[in-house]
Amino acid sequence: MNQDSLSVPSSSPTDFETDAAAIDVPHGEQDSYAPAAPEPDSDNELEEEDTPERSIPGGPGLPWEERKPPSQTMALEALEAINLLLFVPPAQGKRKRKIPKKINGWSRQHLTDISTFLNLYTAQGSNTRGQWMESSVQAALGIKGAGTRYGAARSLRSRAKKYILSREVPVNTFGTWAKSKLETHPELAEELKAHLVSIGKYVQASDIITFMNRADVHGKYNLAESVSLATAKRWMHALKFRWVKNHKGQYVDGHEREDVVRYRQEFFLPAWYKMEGRMRSWRGDNMDD
Repeated sequence: MNQDSLSVPSSSPTDFETDAAAIDVPHGEQDSYAPAAPEPDSDNELEEEDTPERSIPGGPGLPWEERKPPSQTMALEALEAINLLLFVPPAQGKRKRKIPKKINGWSRQHLTDISTFLNLYTAQGSNTRGQWMESSVQAALGIKGAGTRYGAARSLRSRAKKYILSREVPVNTFGTWAKSKLETHPELAEELKAHLVSIGKYVQASDIITFMNRADVHGKYNLAESVSLATAKRWMHALKFRWVKNHKGQYVDGHEREDVVRYRQEFFLPAWYKMEGRMRSWRGDNMDD
């Protein structure tokens, strides 16, 4: 037989035994060729019983009535309402529209974004007219850029749908969850106001800081730190204290200056009493006495 060739008896795959029990493995050794356990059909098969179903907000988990796009008529009516909020119609004979001041900048920007979206959704020349999701993506692309357009588009659809259904102007909630210590501790507000009144008419914001630095106040109201000067100034307004300018003039001291008192007592009042008998006086219903 030629040494360069090797003859192997032919056999079909069924001739080999694949049962692990039929393979002789020395005791104490691990069979690396043992057949693996069958994999589950899906990654979540083992967790299907324990994991509850979750629905994505605005996704298929919500009813169609809550997800369906508004009609063109509803969108046009909302767009007209937004334009009336953002711009006052020009007066007769004038071409420039006025911008109302009753809407702050944050709300105005959000209404402008919704207006851009609804214009793309309803305008005759828009490439995405009548396409709710595509219009939101195009609007977000122009507002936020390509990087965040899909997240911004979801936010636009949510805000636009809310405004179309309720006509509520978006309001910035930043800072609304923070409360002053004067609100959470009304007893502290009363005690602080009494302390400031006891100081007199020349009370200052620094007196609040001094009061808040006291150890007994910290222990009584469970406070960890004092307040800043800016906070003390805001508290002065919250407690109905107001800054007063230095008045100038002859009546600033309440007529109690020494020379004013002497003139009043020695000259003005004696002259008044001397002429009082010749003066007219009225009593009752303006009857001359």
